[in-house]
Amino acid sequence: MQDRNRRFSILRVFAGFGIVLLHTANVSEILYRDSITPGQTALSLGIVYCMMWAVPCFLMVSGALLLDPARMITMEKLFSHYLKRVFLALLVCSVFFRFFDMMMGEEGFYLMFVPDGVWQMFHGTGWAHMWYLYLLIGLYLLLPFFRMITAHSTDRELCYLLVVYAVFLSVFPLFRTIDAEIAFTLPTAGIYPFYFFAGYVLYKGKWKIDRKAAFLMTVIATGLIMMLTKSRYSGLSGDAASFADGLIASYSSPLIVIQSVGLFSLVCCGTAKEPSENKSAARGWLTEFIDLFDSCGFGIYLLHMVFLRLFLRYQGWNPFLMGMWSIFAIAFGVFLLTCALVAVLRRIPFVMKNQDQCHS
Repeated sequence: MQDRNRRFSILRVFAGFGIVLLHTANVSEILYRDSITPGQTALSLGIVYCMMWAVPCFLMVSGALLLDPARMITMEKLFSHYLKRVFLALLVCSVFFRFFDMMMGEEGFYLMFVPDGVWQMFHGTGWAHMWYLYLLIGLYLLLPFFRMITAHSTDRELCYLLVVYAVFLSVFPLFRTIDAEIAFTLPTAGIYPFYFFAGYVLYKGKWKIDRKAAFLMTVIATGLIMMLTKSRYSGLSGDAASFADGLIASYSSPLIVIQSVGLFSLVCCGTAKEPSENKSAARGWLTEFIDLFDSCGFGIYLLHMVFLRLFLRYQGWNPFLMGMWSIFAIAFGVFLLTCALVAVLRRIPFVMKNQDQCHS
């Protein structure tokens, strides 16, 4: 169990950096798209699409932990622990982000930033990366019913559920990109419950993917995403462009599903070899860093956009003039800065309690 939890931490840390890198490349492309070449567009969006595994892997880790029937989650704990903390984070961040934009822009200070932030929170018109908190709230509200499914289903039934989700919510939507609508639908909100259940099913070994197959899934899907991105921005148009977008630019894409499932299986599933004494000693400092970054993960997700907006939008940093690989340097710097900020904020008792409980 301890080994599994350690691997969850490692995956969450890499996923956290993946999110920062994704947003760095995406914000850069949005801000400077009118002055960059098609090759630069393809490279920056290629980074975005190759990093889209991060959110599904976050969800799979959550599913592996929260859908386990052995874990006691009462309705009281659901509302006082999970939903309350995420809602408070959404509320506080929405108001703070509105204040940040007001102070950094040309509006000047005015007291209505508080109701403005609350208004934006309810209408979803604030900072785009906050969509993940709305998703968490929806998944948590349905968590008691998801847990009943995992508690009372056979392994075969759970695998059947994943296949149905994948076909209806990942494969069938591709046909819409070429105006070939599939009439059969599922009464569900999207692909995200698939990732939630997939984490649990894979973690419990109910659907086993060996390490070689997981590695091939990850590498082949990532390679196809890169090739399709290059083709998409090298002259594709019409139905071909729409179909390519469906394969690379959505969390429901079959390629993103394969990539995410492969990566989660590679890192978090199976049996790891026991390290030697020398390797165990050498890993001590690395383990401390992983624990630090992992403990700050939720805060890093919430606050990294503050630095990205500050540097890329308000300070005018242009990675396309600084060299494309500066996207990686900026992302790494923002990741470290945000971790340091969160580590300081976590010394505040209320913030520490809220961040820790959201993270668990």
